[in-house]
Amino acid sequence: MKASGHNKKDKVNIIDDIFSEIEKDIENDLSFSTNSKDDFCVTIRRIFIKEKAYRNPALSRDTLIKRMDIGRSIFIKRFQYCFGMSFRECVNRLRLKESVILLEQSDLTIEEIAEKVGFGTIRTFQRQFMAMYNTSPKEYRKVKQGQTGINSNI
Repeated sequence: MKASGHNKKDKVNIIDDIFSEIEKDIENDLSFSTNSKDDFCVTIRRIFIKEKAYRNPALSRDTLIKRMDIGRSIFIKRFQYCFGMSFRECVNRLRLKESVILLEQSDLTIEEIAEKVGFGTIRTFQRQFMAMYNTSPKEYRKVKQGQTGINSNI
């Protein structure tokens, strides 16, 4: 047990709990308007949050376009409207945010984390992590675990 009172498995599942709470908020939020842009935003958020679609390495903009039966240019414009960034950037940010939690709170290997959050290869994970946080996942974990006194075999 760590000082926080949670075991490692509990901490690994924190992100699932967070997403469940967000999902409940979305489902209970009746304040969004019914225009098609807002409906699109709600649908995409449900796909990412409830289904955790970003964890699928094969996820692509085209698969969602086909699933939602929407035109490519409309999808791109609406996605930008909803998230203020491109589809790929959003997916990578979700993957990286979950990876940070796992690096800090689990004993999963770097390879296991890359796979769990949806990166197709360890190299892609490392490259994206470096671009976002200006450090490698291994170094990030070492620094964070050094701050909390957690010992881990990487």
